[in-house]
Amino acid sequence: MFCNLRGGYLVEIETKKEFDFLKGFIEPLVKEHKFLLTGGTKSAERSSWSYFESEKPISFFHWATREQPASAEPGVCIWLWRDGDWSYVEGVCDFNSYTGNERGFLCEIPQ
Repeated sequence: MFCNLRGGYLVEIETKKEFDFLKGFIEPLVKEHKFLLTGGTKSAERSSWSYFESEKPISFFHWATREQPASAEPGVCIWLWRDGDWSYVEGVCDFNSYTGNERGFLCEIPQ
């Protein structure tokens, strides 16, 4: 994946402060993508939300009001939704299953 090629991984949004910073950063830049993939996942191996890279449990959530996670199924990821003021929605983790420019991803690259 692109993030790995740059020495990073899908973003792990751990606090509201970090969320607000990222939102302010991406808002003026991201025009074509409606959704951005993050590192938040509920995998088959883990029954609760955690970060894909670090495997740490997720303690900060910013779900879209109408998109509270309804799925008890594993294999879903957290996406940032532009039309929902960059709030969280859940969706299929397979980035390659989407076509067009509607979906992108957000990398975190450690310093």
